[in-house]
Amino acid sequence: MRTKFSRRQLAVTLVAAAPVVAQNPVPAPPSDPLTKAHEALQKNGEILSKFEIPISTEPSFIFKP
Repeated sequence: MRTKFSRRQLAVTLVAAAPVVAQNPVPAPPSDPLTKAHEALQKNGEILSKFEIPISTEPSFIFKP
């Protein structure tokens, strides 16, 4: 069974819910680019450490000067 709302009822509901949403602000991300990069590296490192890759999968490299 679907409950029908008029546009006016929907508007009143949204206006009433706005203060509830405003009371729980989302923490702002750090504005320092260095801090953002460090956090991204840490997060990506944690994700990658969960996967085990066999040595045979990795390509061999020969470094020539």
